[in-house]
Amino acid sequence: MEQRIISEDKLNLHHLDLRSAQKGQINESFLAMFGETLKTILKRMFGKIPTSDEYESMVAEAEENGKGSQYEEADVKVTGTKGQLKALALALAAEKKYMEAYVHWGLKDERTKESRYELYDAIETFEKITGLLWPFK
Repeated sequence: MEQRIISEDKLNLHHLDLRSAQKGQINESFLAMFGETLKTILKRMFGKIPTSDEYESMVAEAEENGKGSQYEEADVKVTGTKGQLKALALALAAEKKYMEAYVHWGLKDERTKESRYELYDAIETFEKITGLLWPFK
């Protein structure tokens, strides 16, 4: 009989499937996990977030290697269609840009306001493509 050993780091894996709304798998547990996963990603983003071209390259590489359309780093795994993954990346990038503008220039600066409008546009696109509501407003 084969024994499987599950390491602790595998138990903490956040797997976000952006196709969940289309699959009818939205419930309170999913929404809590969705918010926590995005929070984890945002915390890591203040290192380096890939550009749109870098992200598309990562997706293409994953598909070529037989991993499908997914992006995985450490304990976070995000799956979905190419469009859903791109919409998520753009919304997260817009969140980061807005936070940085807020910290650097303050809430009343025109650059901060402009980045907030860009964030709203990115969130609207994400929600339309995935059917999921963005958890941060």
